[in-house]
Amino acid sequence: MTGLRENFRWLFSYYRPFKGRVIAILLLSLASAALHTAMPFIYIRIIDGIRNNLSFDFLLQSIGIFLLLGIGSFTAGFNVATLRAKTNLQLQWAFRQKLFEHLIRLDQSFLDRYRLGDVVTRLTDDVGDKLSWFSCSGIFRAFASAMQIIFCLGAMFYIHPVLALLSMIPYPLQLIIHFTSTDVLDRRFRMLQSVISKVNQTIETCFSGIKIVQAYCAENRQAVRFAAVADERARAEITAEKAHIFVHQLYAYFWQIAQVIVLLAGGYMVMQKEITIGEFVAFNYYISFLVWPMFDIGGLLVGYRRASVSIRRLREFESYEPLVPPPTAPMTPDTAEGRIVFDNVTLNRSGSDVLHGITFDTRNHRMVAVVGGVGSGKTSLLDMICRFYDPAAGEVRLDGVPLPRYDLEDLRRRVAYVSQEPLLFTDTIRNNIRFGRPWISDAALQAAAAAACLTSELDRFRDGIETEIGLRGMTVSGGQKQRIAIARALAGDPDILILDDATAHLDADTEKLLWQHM
Repeated sequence: MTGLRENFRWLFSYYRPFKGRVIAILLLSLASAALHTAMPFIYIRIIDGIRNNLSFDFLLQSIGIFLLLGIGSFTAGFNVATLRAKTNLQLQWAFRQKLFEHLIRLDQSFLDRYRLGDVVTRLTDDVGDKLSWFSCSGIFRAFASAMQIIFCLGAMFYIHPVLALLSMIPYPLQLIIHFTSTDVLDRRFRMLQSVISKVNQTIETCFSGIKIVQAYCAENRQAVRFAAVADERARAEITAEKAHIFVHQLYAYFWQIAQVIVLLAGGYMVMQKEITIGEFVAFNYYISFLVWPMFDIGGLLVGYRRASVSIRRLREFESYEPLVPPPTAPMTPDTAEGRIVFDNVTLNRSGSDVLHGITFDTRNHRMVAVVGGVGSGKTSLLDMICRFYDPAAGEVRLDGVPLPRYDLEDLRRRVAYVSQEPLLFTDTIRNNIRFGRPWISDAALQAAAAAACLTSELDRFRDGIETEIGLRGMTVSGGQKQRIAIARALAGDPDILILDDATAHLDADTEKLLWQHM
């Protein structure tokens, strides 16, 4: 029950912007169920009236009432379905947007723990139809169905209480099936989402490294690998869907047992004149009216098992505790000299020490080189200056102030970082250099491009600085990509510039000229 309560509390927290619409959905659902339930009483009125020699005017009046009830039920049902569908899509957007905004603020330790394919799966598949359908349509269709069931049962008990009780005999079995199938469905849906994450991870890995795949003629090996995980997903989908269909169909067939009971017991009561023929016909209509509501109730129970897996996976991300927390009382110094001190620093990543006992003091306004063998932790050391990671022991200080005391955004504005593999975005060269910093003037942008030896290159692009760059900068050379990344770092006029092997793709002459400009 705790998990159920927490899941619904999490879900309903997204309903605040839709309070008015939720009230409209509830009222329209009630109206549709009430109007639909009233219609069989017209059958009683007409059929029993025929036996009692009703007049033609009485017949026309009854048919008119029947048509009005039908039109009212259709109108309410159409509008409530439209509102539910609209809310499904808006909730899906809200889930995805909130999770995305949370994830992009987490530190690097998050992606050390979770694979990119898993993150993509939770942002797409978990947030998609499984959760968004349940979050509105699943819940409120079940509410409408529950109202339909209550109104129908009320009408049935009004007509004949004993026959109503007899018709309800099969339904307790539904509760037994629900409680016995809960763990099976939960386990299969959880396994399915895990396999979907594996498929997305395989796709992302292959296409992000497609050049290497093709250079080593590994296309067939990748195809075989993808076929294996795709086959695993297919088996998981089939296994989960079999359980879903089996439980859903069991719910669906209980009404037929109830209908057989009504035909036998109700037919006998008609012969004994305990109920009229009109009441007998209405009773059968009420049993048929319970069919789709029972489907919806079953769909809600099964849908919840599927949605609860996605909710738990999203809540797991939302509750992730970053290893680089924001300061409780952030400070923003007025001046910055750029002096960096590492005081006996140890860095732990994924359970092992990457750096141990690092101590050094940089002078202000100096170029400092960090040299070491492959895998010695050079990049990890530089990452700590940007507070991508915090030390497990020791302290990193900037201008005498420990980094955790700085406002994180202010710290990162002071420090410009060019990584080993500079990443460009699908946008113009101008926007890649400016990159979300609208305060950078065109003059500063041009100066940064000149310092990065990029000006002559821009003249050769078709649209100059407005040229669109393809995904991950694949339409520019490695050297051009690095110089655009360096220009991006310089454009913000940083106090500290970190270059992590940022000239590896440059020829000797360009590299020499770049250092002169720097």
